[in-house]
Amino acid sequence: MFLQHLTELGLENGMKEEEITRTKIINWLNLTLGILILLFGSVFCALSGRADIIIPTLAEFVLVICSMILNAQSKHLWAAFATYAGQCASVLYFGLLLREHLELDCMVVYLLIILCLIFKDRRSRLLGFLAGIAVLVVLETSSYFPALLSPVIVDLRTHIIFRSAGILGVVFLIVSVFRTYVESNDDNPELKRSNAKLELANAELERVNNYKRLFVAEVTHELRQPLHVIQLALEILRKRVESEPQFWTIKDHLDPMWAANSNARNIINNVLSLAEIEQGTTRVASDVFFDLIGVLNANIAMSRGLAAQAGVTLQLLPYTGIPGALRGDRDILVQIFTNMIGNAIKYSDPKTSINIAVRKQGAYYLITVGNHGRTISTENMARIFDPFVHGKSTNGSLMESTGLGLYLVRQWLEKMGGSLSAESERGYTAFTAKIYLEEASIANLSLAELPQMKVTQEMINVFGADDDMMCRSMMEMHFKMMPEYRYTHFQNGEELLKGLMKETPDIILLDWQMPEMAGPEVLKKLKSSGLGDIPVIVTTGNGLEESRRHILRSGANGCIVKPFLADELIREISRVRSHTGSQLSFQG
Repeated sequence: MFLQHLTELGLENGMKEEEITRTKIINWLNLTLGILILLFGSVFCALSGRADIIIPTLAEFVLVICSMILNAQSKHLWAAFATYAGQCASVLYFGLLLREHLELDCMVVYLLIILCLIFKDRRSRLLGFLAGIAVLVVLETSSYFPALLSPVIVDLRTHIIFRSAGILGVVFLIVSVFRTYVESNDDNPELKRSNAKLELANAELERVNNYKRLFVAEVTHELRQPLHVIQLALEILRKRVESEPQFWTIKDHLDPMWAANSNARNIINNVLSLAEIEQGTTRVASDVFFDLIGVLNANIAMSRGLAAQAGVTLQLLPYTGIPGALRGDRDILVQIFTNMIGNAIKYSDPKTSINIAVRKQGAYYLITVGNHGRTISTENMARIFDPFVHGKSTNGSLMESTGLGLYLVRQWLEKMGGSLSAESERGYTAFTAKIYLEEASIANLSLAELPQMKVTQEMINVFGADDDMMCRSMMEMHFKMMPEYRYTHFQNGEELLKGLMKETPDIILLDWQMPEMAGPEVLKKLKSSGLGDIPVIVTTGNGLEESRRHILRSGANGCIVKPFLADELIREISRVRSHTGSQLSFQG
């Protein structure tokens, strides 16, 4: 109890936990140092026969007592200075006296550590640091000035005792001080409360983040389904306009509808991509073979309706040296080109042309999209790649957009080892995407990437399950326009399984979310019933990467996110069938 009372000298009600810890450390330092001074001084006198150590030892002991008295009187800063002065004096005195037997230079490191424990303000720590360095300098130079304090000369036995006692004393001093520091922090209720609050805050943030993720996924899923039906219907109308003269009169009405639908699709994709980037989700790259020029032309064709609405034209400039087959992440390239071309359309002057150029630079490919419009100032050039930054249209008004396109493009390119740069001068702005792509043989391309070749194959039998009646109807109409496909649709997973008992298709298109036997259960039933060899492509309105991974881990051979173009579906069917061993042949 008495020892505990000594270590708690100077503690007052209302003191902060940090101040309580610092006060206890000062008391422990003084108490430990006082005990060591008395013990070590007594042993030294007895073994060396030198009485001149008594006065310095008593002086240091008095300094220790004074420090504890100052602490008891709540003069904590003066107590800290007195304590540190006593520590420095002990190290200096015994270091000089016993320099032939003890190496107390390392104790300077100890001095520098404890000054951080007992002093709070920077000025006090600086003074303590200078004092510690001064002690080190004196100890290191003492051999050149023997007159400072003559060292003690003793026999080997006494030398061993001195050395052992010194090491034990130093260890005891260090352990006692740091034990107090560790225990104070372990038992620190304020620290525990702070940690508890942080844990609760982290749990709440995680909960909110999960809700946000689920909200984004559910809302975008609900938006994607009607957009998917609209896009399928618009595709059918566009194809009929191209082939049937009686539909030519509605062509001018289709372009704005197609543009609005494409824009809505791109906004949803960008919002989901931003959510995944914020979560730190690493997207699984779709490492496939593709035709770069074909991908660019497809993007240009898809953007023509939007361009027509803005009164601009799109043109792919002449190119040379671009291989017919490349390998890389085709899906992300489609999103990159969609955002770059869409951005150029938004900020172009009417009745101008958007130029799209592609060239090879070593192992990299540079795709540049340039448009005529307002020049981007140097100040704004540094901000255009930040999220939610909106530029101004040609008439100076703030452009209506999410402000995510360029930010996402740069993020995607950097993850692929590429970059995005921009130049703007005299009313012409050009963005250049630098992408690493691996050159491949044209024989690696899937049939969907080779539209110019005549494909010879048997009829492909497709089964589809989707609970949305409009979606089933639009899909059926699409497949009827492609004579090489036969399509049979079912309204849920249960009906699909019944149909499989009568006939085995070449491939299954399976909606992931259905009220009666959804996608996951259908995949399990297929495996358990011996039909697991039939390729399955899952169609889903959930565009999150983690959802795509889950679908593929569940046993699906492919996954395509709504709304998708008919060409994208055919490409995925071709890719999946070529990877699952279906026999396809083509001839030039």
